Amino acid sequence: MSVAELAGLHTGPVEEWLAANVPGLVAPVRFGLVAGGRSNLTYRVTDAEGTHYALRRPPLGGVLSTAHDMGREWRFLSAMAPTAVPVAPPLAFCDDESVTGAGFYVMGFVDGRVLTDRAAAEELEPAARKRAGEHVVEVLAALHAVNPDAVGLGATAPQEGYVQRQLRRWNRQVHASLAADDPDLGQLEEIHDVLAAHIPEQTRGVVHGDFRPGNMAFGPDGTVRAVFDWEAPPWATRWRTCPTWSLPGTSPATRSPRASSPAPPRCRASRAATSSSPITRG
Repeated sequence: MSVAELAGLHTGPVEEWLAANVPGLVAPVRFGLVAGGRSNLTYRVTDAEGTHYALRRPPLGGVLSTAHDMGREWRFLSAMAPTAVPVAPPLAFCDDESVTGAGFYVMGFVDGRVLTDRAAAEELEPAARKRAGEHVVEVLAALHAVNPDAVGLGATAPQEGYVQRQLRRWNRQVHASLAADDPDLGQLEEIHDVLAAHIPEQTRGVVHGDFRPGNMAFGPDGTVRAVFDWEAPPWATRWRTCPTWSLPGTSPATRSPRASSPAPPRCRASRAATSSSPITRG
């Protein structure tokens, strides 16, 4: 793919950095865009020996100041690597923005099927589909069993008031994202006030804010090989997971609310809340 097609990647400096910092990588390398848009950009990197890697960097524009923190994503990916939560192997992190205009990191490329919609899921055998549903829940339970202190994440976020902080941040981002006369603003304010008045007792753990089959790689047997997209986990882990499943005759909501267009007010609100730390006490 040509350099012009790889917006956001200065291929020459990046190749030099990769050769010097990624163990085992053999230059020269080839680049290809795997995913783009409003989420972090993901590139497939193939070295001279045919080994594949994945490179992640922030999107090119319209990024809220606390969103798409590559250092945070790298910290959580690295912390999950030795746990029972399957993730791609973290390999190298670059915080030198002169290399390609933003921080980025490199991980191993996990080959697998990403179940973004019903058609992708139906390519699995029925037994594999059943196993996929079961294993998604098992991986979620494994994630929620991780002790933040035990994996070096104890100091990542304040220990108290997680939900309160999320609501304050969400409210600020709603006002930053919507015009003062937006017809949805009043309803979002009402939702904020209701949530703020009903904050449950909080316990401590780690969550993933967009936990769904579209952010996972599955093997042919339906097992989860890796969970991706640790960029901005909020507190609604299970809310993001449940819309993936649907009853016969209904339409599955397999896409992240951030990708929906147009989005109902509740989805816009959720989208505005996606720049929090994954350490939670709720």
